Amino acid sequence: MAPIPGKTPTADTPISILLPAHNAAPFVEQAVRSTLAQTHKRFELLAIDDGSTDETLQILNKLAREDDRVRIISHENMGMGRSLNHALGEARFEWIARMDADDVMLPNRLERQLAFLAANPGVFLTSALVHYIDESGRTLGRNSSDYTNFENIDRMLNTNRPIGFHHPSVMMRKDVVLGAGGYRPEFWPCDDMDLWNRILEKYPRGVLVQPEYLMCYRIHEQSICVSAARRVCQKEEWVRECLVCRRQNRPEPNWEQYQASLEHAPLLTRLGRTRREWARTSYKLATLHFSQTRLLRLIPLLLVAGLLEPRFVLHRLMPQLRSGARWPAI
Repeated sequence: MAPIPGKTPTADTPISILLPAHNAAPFVEQAVRSTLAQTHKRFELLAIDDGSTDETLQILNKLAREDDRVRIISHENMGMGRSLNHALGEARFEWIARMDADDVMLPNRLERQLAFLAANPGVFLTSALVHYIDESGRTLGRNSSDYTNFENIDRMLNTNRPIGFHHPSVMMRKDVVLGAGGYRPEFWPCDDMDLWNRILEKYPRGVLVQPEYLMCYRIHEQSICVSAARRVCQKEEWVRECLVCRRQNRPEPNWEQYQASLEHAPLLTRLGRTRREWARTSYKLATLHFSQTRLLRLIPLLLVAGLLEPRFVLHRLMPQLRSGARWPAI
């Protein structure tokens, strides 16, 4: 599909930053202050209180009184996908940046992402690399990405494998996201991956990860990647099934239809899915135990993941070991 019309961003382009928060009191002030301290100053920060029952809203209100770039959206708990769709409708600017309430922006994140988009005018959706930190902010390691070049993205497209990258470090065109249908909340906690791949199918040269470290991504017990580790793995498989159906011009199965199809799949297919699910769940949980130096729990989980899906584990371990990072991508 031909690129959609629109202005290439410049160093002065205004940005709408979407930051959903649900019971994020321990970390949300640091997240917001890292945003307000950006070298790029032209933005609005839509801080979304998604039905919090702790002090999140009070903290956000305090920060809004200090800086008029902060706009508060508060509503009952709707979940991240619905909250983001609502905030997209409220956003004033064409370019949207994402941020989570437990993460930290490096000071030049917005400036560098705008420069990257200006240098790649056909790209409408980008993400950046991240450092991993623990609850106290201690650095654990950093990630890498296969999606910093179009050749690897083409390979994933041609083999019907979904691409994914860190949601809180995304910058994207609002009209592209809305044109793709926005977030589909039923795919949570993989509604971001579902959206990226629907955009990619429309614009194969519209998605690219910036090979630059611009965020700190926090790993803790309430992180979605940890607290919903098994559900993440299950929904990733559903995203892939829907992706294949779309590309073959077949109807996408809903969650119940997808689950029913698994029950009637051949035994080897079911065993393969279960093996991948447990391997990836074990690996994600191992990241949490590493962040809290629980070696007696870390080692068995890492061994289980390695035995069940060695290529998956090695693909994440080897680049990090070569770079000297302390822990691989989650």
